[in-house]
Amino acid sequence: MKSLPTVSAVGSVAVSALALLFTAGAGLAGPGRGPVLTAPSRGPSCQVNRPLAPADPPLVGDDVLELQERLKALGFYQGALDGAYGPRTAAAVRRWHESRGLAPAEVADTYTWLSLSDPDDVTVRPPPPAPPPKGQASIIIDIEAKTLTLSFNGRPYRQWNVASGRWNSPSPVGDWKVVDKLTGLGGGFGSRWMKLNVPWDGYGIHGTDRPWSIGYDASEGCIRMRNADVEELYPLVPIGTPVRIIGTLERGDPPRVMYQGMQGREVVFLQDRLLRRGLGVGTRNGRFGPETAAAVEELEIFYGLPPDGHVGTDLQIILEMR
Repeated sequence: MKSLPTVSAVGSVAVSALALLFTAGAGLAGPGRGPVLTAPSRGPSCQVNRPLAPADPPLVGDDVLELQERLKALGFYQGALDGAYGPRTAAAVRRWHESRGLAPAEVADTYTWLSLSDPDDVTVRPPPPAPPPKGQASIIIDIEAKTLTLSFNGRPYRQWNVASGRWNSPSPVGDWKVVDKLTGLGGGFGSRWMKLNVPWDGYGIHGTDRPWSIGYDASEGCIRMRNADVEELYPLVPIGTPVRIIGTLERGDPPRVMYQGMQGREVVFLQDRLLRRGLGVGTRNGRFGPETAAAVEELEIFYGLPPDGHVGTDLQIILEMR
């Protein structure tokens, strides 16, 4: 796997404003009627380029932290990496703008992010590989290795470096599918967007105007690619392509009782634990459906518990979920 070619080029980035936001609603919990998240069919939620400007109180967030980290790496910021857009951060932005011949403003916008790239982020692209073989496309994203591998009929074809979610907004480990594709979003989403069917938020694979972040835990959970790379991947990935994201699953704090109809990270963890015991749950898709319930009942029968398909604290302890 490691010997596969890696593209490290950056394509041109569309400098368009992005106004797509994701909204989610949760249903009421109850046996057979677990929390169900609803989302629009199109549009990402994991990152929006908001203008960063001095304010009282200061703007805070991971986008401010990422800006501070980048300016510090370039020698323009010496303050604390606190994720707050205070006077030192604003002054560093002004100095950076002046150094690049931009208007000496203290507002960080889309053009600021684009200007923060350096020559190391752009390299000559190798010749394209042979045409992809016919067959089923599939994707494996390795969070630890920061790689995305595209395969056809199970045979690796191409591999790219990526950025994944920060510690406080991890990428969704599990088994997903590409359910939507969009172009021209620009800004923080680069030139291409591929939505995954993660049930609890609008995660996807997309380009970026922050190519220096590739290879690091930097996003709000989405998988970032250099724009040239995502543009190469995009036409090779049809709707319905399976995407497996592998990485460490956090134990979390599951509800006291889990049952059919629930969705979320805790369900992925449950499915993973059941699979490790050889119980068939299909895929780790974060949806507590009939297959997961049947696997739970099989485990309950084995331990002499009432086979109701519910995962209470007893089963959670057995499965090392607590």
